Amino acid sequence: MAANTRSKQQVKDELNSILESNNPLSLTQLVEDSDDDYKQQSNNTIPKTLEQWDVFREYEQQQLTSIKLLTKDEMLNVEQWLLDLDKVYEALRYQMSRRIWQTITYLQDEEQLWYEQEKQEIKNDWFYFCKKLKQHIFDQLQTNSILSKGHHLSSVRNTIPVEQFSSAKSSSININSSLTSALSITMAREIVKSPTYFRGAKDDVIEWLEKLEQRFTMANWPDELKLQYIPIHLQEDAYRWWTQSSTKITTWSCFVDAIKQAFGSTKLKELTFEQLRTYKQTINQSITQYYDKVIELC
Repeated sequence: MAANTRSKQQVKDELNSILESNNPLSLTQLVEDSDDDYKQQSNNTIPKTLEQWDVFREYEQQQLTSIKLLTKDEMLNVEQWLLDLDKVYEALRYQMSRRIWQTITYLQDEEQLWYEQEKQEIKNDWFYFCKKLKQHIFDQLQTNSILSKGHHLSSVRNTIPVEQFSSAKSSSININSSLTSALSITMAREIVKSPTYFRGAKDDVIEWLEKLEQRFTMANWPDELKLQYIPIHLQEDAYRWWTQSSTKITTWSCFVDAIKQAFGSTKLKELTFEQLRTYKQTINQSITQYYDKVIELC
């Protein structure tokens, strides 16, 4: 009970005095011994270090209780959260692998699931873990922002005056609305996580726009949201074109016309040239008909 009444400063001072002594068991060894891989300590050493071990455990507990769970609020400032975490681990002389599994205990279920999927790649690299976690959180925040905007805009656009219907019809509308909303959110996530890429003249712009419109329709996205997030679907020449032209494009219909004009004619010329290059006169085709077709392709 006496140990529990000591202040943080007293525990810290006592710990420092142990570190400055000539005892062969350093703090680093003490921390290592707390890992499962480092519990094979000789019997003749343990009795000599019980006091130091108790002091360290108390100090460790005081440090760890200062760490906050990674809630949604903390995610907004995940870099500072990781810095605070690393500061505690440095004070405790934690190994890299120990830092990772200790951090997992502060994560939400979704982030713990993310780690299970990524741990083979991360291995025991603490700094790589921090980098991957930050990227995961940033992606989550961006996705949630997109979904929130899309849901708000579509809700405003699709508001129905319920008072015009009977209670039975209202119930049916609510159920259908919930299903539609769930499907829209699912498709919106897919649009963000797996964009339909367009590279430029190498691709068919008409076909790409059709596929993109289908996905946008399923996600129930309004035109302003389509235009806001179109850059994530563009690559190579198409993205370079967008960076040069985006300031002039203010509406979705304007974007569709502009990208068709920029890349539609190029693709058509390529297809026409390929057709002309491989075109041959058929058995039943006269010379005049063959000539007319060649001129048409030209």
